[in-house]
Amino acid sequence: GLPPGTTLDVDDVDFLDSLLDELETELCVDADRLFAVGHSNGAGMSITLSCELGDRLAAVGAVAGVNLTGVCDGEEPLSVLAIHGDADDIVVYEGGSLLDFELGNPSVPDRMDQLAERSGCDPEPQPVDAPEGVERQRWEGCDGGAAVELWTIAGWGHEWPSAASPTEAGAIDAT
Repeated sequence: GLPPGTTLDVDDVDFLDSLLDELETELCVDADRLFAVGHSNGAGMSITLSCELGDRLAAVGAVAGVNLTGVCDGEEPLSVLAIHGDADDIVVYEGGSLLDFELGNPSVPDRMDQLAERSGCDPEPQPVDAPEGVERQRWEGCDGGAAVELWTIAGWGHEWPSAASPTEAGAIDAT
Protein backbone atom coordinates (compact mmCIF):
# COMPACT_ATOMS: atom_id res chain seq x y z
CA GLY A 1 0.00 0.00 0.00
CA LEU A 2 0.84 3.66 0.03
CA PRO A 3 2.72 5.26 2.93
CA PRO A 4 0.55 6.86 5.64
CA GLY A 5 -0.67 10.32 4.64
CA THR A 6 -0.25 9.59 0.93
CA THR A 7 -3.20 10.35 -1.26
CA LEU A 8 -3.85 9.87 -4.92
CA ASP A 9 -6.24 12.82 -4.79
CA VAL A 10 -3.57 15.40 -5.63
CA ASP A 11 -3.94 18.40 -7.94
CA ASP A 12 -0.46 19.11 -9.31
CA VAL A 13 -1.69 21.96 -11.52
CA ASP A 14 -3.31 23.73 -8.58
CA PHE A 15 -0.16 23.21 -6.51
CA LEU A 16 2.07 24.71 -9.22
CA ASP A 17 -0.41 27.55 -9.84
CA SER A 18 -0.29 28.37 -6.11
CA LEU A 19 3.49 28.08 -6.09
CA LEU A 20 3.70 30.61 -8.93
CA ASP A 21 1.43 32.96 -6.95
CA GLU A 22 3.72 32.63 -3.94
CA LEU A 23 6.92 33.12 -5.93
CA GLU A 24 5.54 36.16 -7.74
CA THR A 25 4.57 37.67 -4.37
CA GLU A 26 7.86 37.00 -2.60
CA LEU A 27 10.45 37.30 -5.37
CA CYS A 28 11.21 39.62 -8.25
CA VAL A 29 9.60 37.52 -10.99
CA ASP A 30 8.82 38.74 -14.48
CA ALA A 31 5.40 37.15 -14.93
CA ASP A 32 5.72 37.54 -18.72
CA ARG A 33 8.79 35.30 -18.78
CA LEU A 34 7.63 32.13 -17.01
CA PHE A 35 8.55 28.87 -18.70
CA ALA A 36 7.84 25.21 -17.94
CA VAL A 37 10.34 22.59 -19.11
CA GLY A 38 10.53 18.90 -18.38
CA HIS A 39 11.76 15.49 -19.43
CA SER A 40 9.56 12.38 -19.68
CA ASN A 41 6.76 12.74 -17.11
CA GLY A 42 8.05 16.28 -16.57
CA ALA A 43 7.49 16.93 -20.28
CA GLY A 44 3.93 15.71 -19.90
CA MET A 45 3.52 17.99 -16.88
CA SER A 46 4.88 20.96 -18.84
CA ILE A 47 2.34 20.36 -21.61
CA THR A 48 -0.42 19.90 -19.02
CA LEU A 49 0.56 23.25 -17.49
CA SER A 50 0.44 24.85 -20.94
CA CYS A 51 -3.11 23.56 -21.33
CA GLU A 52 -4.30 24.52 -17.86
CA LEU A 53 -2.21 27.62 -17.13
CA GLY A 54 -1.36 28.79 -20.63
CA ASP A 55 -2.24 32.36 -19.77
CA ARG A 56 0.57 32.36 -17.18
CA LEU A 57 3.35 30.86 -19.28
CA ALA A 58 5.49 32.35 -22.05
CA ALA A 59 6.45 28.96 -23.50
CA VAL A 60 7.00 25.30 -22.67
CA GLY A 61 9.69 22.78 -23.52
CA ALA A 62 9.05 19.05 -23.59
CA VAL A 63 11.80 16.46 -23.98
CA ALA A 64 10.75 12.84 -24.51
CA GLY A 65 7.15 13.16 -23.35
CA VAL A 66 5.11 15.76 -25.26
CA ASN A 67 2.60 13.01 -26.06
CA LEU A 68 1.94 11.94 -22.43
CA THR A 69 -1.07 14.20 -21.90
CA GLY A 70 -4.72 14.21 -22.79
CA VAL A 71 -6.30 16.53 -25.32
CA CYS A 72 -5.37 20.13 -24.62
CA ASP A 73 -8.45 22.30 -24.20
CA GLY A 74 -6.50 25.51 -23.58
CA GLU A 75 -7.31 28.51 -25.74
CA GLU A 76 -4.24 30.71 -25.27
CA PRO A 77 -1.65 30.52 -28.08
CA LEU A 78 1.55 29.23 -26.57
CA SER A 79 5.03 28.54 -27.85
CA VAL A 80 6.09 24.89 -27.59
CA LEU A 81 9.42 23.23 -28.32
CA ALA A 82 9.36 19.44 -28.25
CA ILE A 83 12.43 17.24 -28.63
CA HIS A 84 12.00 13.49 -28.97
CA GLY A 85 14.10 10.55 -30.16
CA ASP A 86 12.55 8.25 -32.73
CA ALA A 87 14.08 5.24 -30.93
CA ASP A 88 12.61 6.04 -27.50
CA ASP A 89 11.38 2.73 -26.09
CA ILE A 90 9.96 4.28 -22.89
CA VAL A 91 7.74 7.05 -24.31
CA VAL A 92 7.26 5.65 -27.78
CA TYR A 93 7.43 8.19 -30.63
CA GLU A 94 4.57 6.45 -32.43
CA GLY A 95 2.42 6.72 -29.28
CA GLY A 96 0.19 4.12 -27.74
CA SER A 97 2.24 3.18 -24.72
CA LEU A 98 4.50 4.15 -21.86
CA LEU A 99 6.85 1.50 -20.46
CA ASP A 100 4.89 -1.12 -22.43
CA PHE A 101 1.60 -0.11 -20.75
CA GLU A 102 -0.99 0.65 -23.41
CA LEU A 103 -2.24 4.19 -22.78
CA GLY A 104 -3.62 5.10 -26.17
CA ASN A 105 -1.53 8.28 -26.19
CA PRO A 106 -1.05 9.90 -29.60
CA SER A 107 2.12 9.88 -31.64
CA VAL A 108 4.51 12.78 -31.12
CA PRO A 109 3.65 14.33 -34.54
CA ASP A 110 -0.09 14.01 -33.86
CA ARG A 111 0.28 15.72 -30.47
CA MET A 112 2.31 18.50 -32.07
CA ASP A 113 -0.41 18.96 -34.72
CA GLN A 114 -2.95 19.35 -31.88
CA LEU A 115 -0.79 21.90 -30.06
CA ALA A 116 -0.22 23.82 -33.30
CA GLU A 117 -3.95 23.86 -33.99
CA ARG A 118 -4.57 25.16 -30.47
CA SER A 119 -2.23 28.08 -31.21
CA GLY A 120 -3.86 28.81 -34.57
CA CYS A 121 -0.79 27.77 -36.57
CA ASP A 122 -0.77 26.66 -40.19
CA PRO A 123 -1.76 22.97 -40.28
CA GLU A 124 1.33 21.68 -42.12
CA PRO A 125 4.75 22.01 -40.46
CA GLN A 126 7.64 23.34 -42.49
CA PRO A 127 11.12 21.80 -42.45
CA VAL A 128 13.85 23.89 -40.81
CA ASP A 129 17.60 23.48 -41.28
CA ALA A 130 19.06 21.14 -38.67
CA PRO A 131 22.20 19.10 -38.08
CA GLU A 132 22.41 15.72 -39.78
CA GLY A 133 20.34 13.17 -37.87
CA VAL A 134 17.88 15.76 -36.61
CA GLU A 135 14.60 16.61 -38.31
CA ARG A 136 13.27 20.04 -37.32
CA GLN A 137 9.70 21.00 -38.14
CA ARG A 138 8.05 24.35 -37.41
CA TRP A 139 4.38 25.21 -37.57
CA GLU A 140 4.16 28.79 -38.84
CA GLY A 141 1.52 31.53 -38.83
CA CYS A 142 0.62 30.94 -35.18
CA ASP A 143 -1.62 33.37 -33.30
CA GLY A 144 -0.12 35.91 -30.94
CA GLY A 145 3.44 35.35 -32.16
CA ALA A 146 3.52 31.78 -30.78
CA ALA A 147 6.06 29.31 -32.19
CA VAL A 148 5.54 25.54 -32.29
CA GLU A 149 8.52 23.36 -33.18
CA LEU A 150 9.47 19.66 -33.07
CA TRP A 151 13.00 18.26 -33.17
CA THR A 152 13.12 14.54 -33.91
CA ILE A 153 16.51 12.93 -33.26
CA ALA A 154 17.22 9.83 -35.34
CA GLY A 155 18.21 6.78 -33.29
CA TRP A 156 17.83 8.65 -29.98
CA GLY A 157 16.32 6.98 -26.94
CA HIS A 158 14.82 8.22 -23.69
CA GLU A 159 17.40 10.66 -22.45
CA TRP A 160 18.01 14.40 -22.31
CA PRO A 161 20.15 15.45 -25.29
CA SER A 162 23.20 17.33 -24.03
CA ALA A 163 26.67 18.19 -25.16
CA ALA A 164 27.87 15.40 -22.83
CA SER A 165 25.77 12.81 -24.71
CA PRO A 166 26.34 13.43 -28.42
CA THR A 167 24.18 11.80 -31.07
CA GLU A 168 25.73 10.27 -34.15
CA ALA A 169 25.13 13.64 -35.80
CA GLY A 170 27.05 15.53 -33.12
CA ALA A 171 26.10 17.35 -29.95
CA ILE A 172 22.45 18.36 -29.69
CA ASP A 173 22.06 20.25 -26.44
CA ALA A 174 18.42 20.58 -25.36
CA THR A 175 19.46 22.75 -22.45
